[in-house]
Amino acid sequence: MQVGLFLQVRQVVERATRWLLRNRREPLDIAETVAFFSPGVPELSERLPELLTEAAAEALAEKVARYADAGVPDPLARRIAALPALFSVLDISEVARSPSCTG
Repeated sequence: MQVGLFLQVRQVVERATRWLLRNRREPLDIAETVAFFSPGVPELSERLPELLTEAAAEALAEKVARYADAGVPDPLARRIAALPALFSVLDISEVARSPSCTG
């Protein structure tokens, strides 16, 4: 189970890295990039189940339950299970902070 959880995290990190390299200007300033994307992650993470479609929310709940049944602590199970959906935070944050959305 632990290896599977690490693999889930690794997949999302690799996807996010590719996304950042393709969509952000070079040279990539890490502190600026973190500051840009940080505000959206906690809010969307907390509200994720209500933002997903019913089917996606059910799939997320099932994944959390599988992890919990395998002995993964609930907060960690929820965080790992949500990672693939939270990948969209990159796009959402970029669109939400674009000049056309901010006014």
